[in-house]
Amino acid sequence: MPITLRLAREDDKEHLLQWRNDPDTVAACLSGKPVTREEHEAWFAATMADPDTTIFIGEADDEPVGVVRFTPAPEKLGAGVELHLNLAPHARGRGIGTELIREATRGIFTTLPDLQCVWLIVLPDNTAAIRAYEKVGYIIDRSDDIVVMYYLREQL
Repeated sequence: MPITLRLAREDDKEHLLQWRNDPDTVAACLSGKPVTREEHEAWFAATMADPDTTIFIGEADDEPVGVVRFTPAPEKLGAGVELHLNLAPHARGRGIGTELIREATRGIFTTLPDLQCVWLIVLPDNTAAIRAYEKVGYIIDRSDDIVVMYYLREQL
């Protein structure tokens, strides 16, 4: 199923909150907790206003199926950006996540021509996500209580 990307808009706020608080998403989050509407609205406003953050919405058949957010990577990861992914509940288990990761990775390297590395962190029991990232070419850097993966521009 072909995935197209577009930048996030104000009208994405509600479904992003619904996706974020889906029980499977909460279980896969590092915080392990849902967010309140107030927390989400503050986060969304700040994130949309942040010039160092890029948010792509993935669509299949003109329907939103997921969000990929890129933020500056924390020092503990290294230079580059950090990828944050959330797939809509109705899109899971259909290969859409792999295609969304692939398109968003290409998209961020196009958007940021000097970018050399994309990092991400995933919980070790989120094996479906780890497999999807590996299918795209992400490499496990280290694995302990969290799995750290990366993708280099030269892999494009």
